[in-house]
Amino acid sequence: MKEAMIHASFELWAECPHCKDNVDILDCPHNDQDGELLSPLTNNKWGKMEGVEVECPECKKMFKIKEVVY
Repeated sequence: MKEAMIHASFELWAECPHCKDNVDILDCPHNDQDGELLSPLTNNKWGKMEGVEVECPECKKMFKIKEVVY
């Protein structure tokens, strides 16, 4: 049987409380430098993302993740 590589992609959408744009917070590369977002995402520990400060990739202002809805 033939084999194929599978590629996973992730998006974390939020409405920025400053500019009101719907943005993927993973579009800002330094938002996940320490694995604060992808580690909980890939380990089913969604609550660990709550309270993490991220930067809006559009307006560059910081905000905290209040809750993750999945």
